[in-house]
Amino acid sequence: MTQVRSMRADARRNRELLLRAAVEAFATHGEGASLDDIAKRAGVGSGTLYRHFPTRQALLEAAYVDRIGSIAARAGELAGRLPPGEALVEWLNELGAGMLRIRGLRALLGSAVGGGGTECCDPLKSAVSGLVGRRARRGCCAGTSGRTMYCDWPTAW
Repeated sequence: MTQVRSMRADARRNRELLLRAAVEAFATHGEGASLDDIAKRAGVGSGTLYRHFPTRQALLEAAYVDRIGSIAARAGELAGRLPPGEALVEWLNELGAGMLRIRGLRALLGSAVGGGGTECCDPLKSAVSGLVGRRARRGCCAGTSGRTMYCDWPTAW
């Protein structure tokens, strides 16, 4: 994030335009949206897009980082008001619904869970670990593998 602060004003503006265009394009066409079309929607050249986001993965991560943070924060909200098992199930249902509703999110999460090294998904990994750990501490996972039981759940989508 410090990289964004140290950018010139026009570079920051271009980055924001690219992110807005990317969110719209991914919502319409999924993670396979044309990067050239995203650059055109933003009113910049392809070179500008690649200077800010050298890979499609980098653009996906930047486009969805806020939504991922919101989904992860929801785990804490549910944990604060529901019993462990109910909080876990409700959060997984909401995560699944989000993956179906937000095109491109499923691919991003699948990449992270599949060992893609996607740091932007770390809040989700922490959220599911916290919910499963809370459930396990309450003795709700007797006879199961506990933490690993749900850790690869997003790849099933």
